[in-house]
Amino acid sequence: MPDAQAPRLPDEGLLAKTSVPVLLATAWRDRRSGRLRIADGKRERLVTIVEGHPVSVEVGDREEDGLGRRLEEAGHVTLSDRRRIEQLARERECPEASAVLALKLLDPKALYVALRHDARQRIAETFAWQGGAYRWEPGTPPDDAAGKPHDVLALLQSQLAKRWGPERLFAELMAAADLVGEITPRFHRVVRQLARGDQMARRAISLVDGRRSLGRILGECSGDPQAAATLWTLLHAGVVRVADTPLADAPPLDLDIELEVSSGDLDRTGAGRRAGALRKEAGPKDEKAN
Repeated sequence: MPDAQAPRLPDEGLLAKTSVPVLLATAWRDRRSGRLRIADGKRERLVTIVEGHPVSVEVGDREEDGLGRRLEEAGHVTLSDRRRIEQLARERECPEASAVLALKLLDPKALYVALRHDARQRIAETFAWQGGAYRWEPGTPPDDAAGKPHDVLALLQSQLAKRWGPERLFAELMAAADLVGEITPRFHRVVRQLARGDQMARRAISLVDGRRSLGRILGECSGDPQAAATLWTLLHAGVVRVADTPLADAPPLDLDIELEVSSGDLDRTGAGRRAGALRKEAGPKDEKAN
């Protein structure tokens, strides 16, 4: 296995030597279950994972609940409602979600949807943490961890560029720029789900054909951040089989979607300049592969 795909990581370590996205991607790849504790200064998350899928996230005691504030920011409640939520939660010493229900500001279904979105954001905001530590806690998840799992690959695909920024994302991919890859057949359904991300994500997926290097693929996608996030996710989750030299031609994956890309899509975000560097990195090896 090329070094670009991480082996199973230690049960505890420093985030400076890895990252939360790598921890989550490899947990999905290995179908790992357990409770992943992540801490960075006063910030802490405890993510319950079942067979590679996060099902819940808890916030450390040293952080404020903050649900009322986030509901206000999302437009679900007013500033006045937020203050009532916070006050009732303090008086009853209960979670702010319980206060929302007690005040009848949201019905249970609407609150459930809001809490699902909030949980995804709570996980995603850890992607940029670099100064803390992580630890897998022993034991199996509790029986009450049977909630609907979050799609961790879609979360990585949609949030990496936002949380890391394009420069860090491209730097992370450069270690694998010369590798070629093909999509493992058993993951075709997973890949079709990721292809729904956006047009550039679909284009990146369609180019993973066993002949092109990852650097070249990103270059042909004009260095688009969403394409980069998609390639990173495919790589670290083990969805693609990678090698140092071109693989045998694989039949094209039928995404059942239109893959035409407009010039506007190719030109956005100043991508052309970044793509040039990646095309140069791919170089003659890929031309020979064709």
